[in-house]
Amino acid sequence: MNNTIDRLKLIFLGIFALGAAASWGYQVFYAWPQRNCEQRGSWWDASTRTCANPIYIPAITGRPEGMSRKEWSEKQAVAAVEKGL
Repeated sequence: MNNTIDRLKLIFLGIFALGAAASWGYQVFYAWPQRNCEQRGSWWDASTRTCANPIYIPAITGRPEGMSRKEWSEKQAVAAVEKGL
């Protein structure tokens, strides 16, 4: 009987240790990187575990801030027609 109790103690201690290690592993590899990424103002993609910086669209397109795509397209079309004439 005494061997059974000792064996059960070791089994439950092992299960507890694995659970604690799994909990820490989750925190270190999933929770902390996401929190650090979001604190820097970046975007966290959970499916690929990637931290990315947002790209400001007007910096890429040259469109003025606050102008819609439709307005910008119409303005560019008018400028192209005037330039072609």
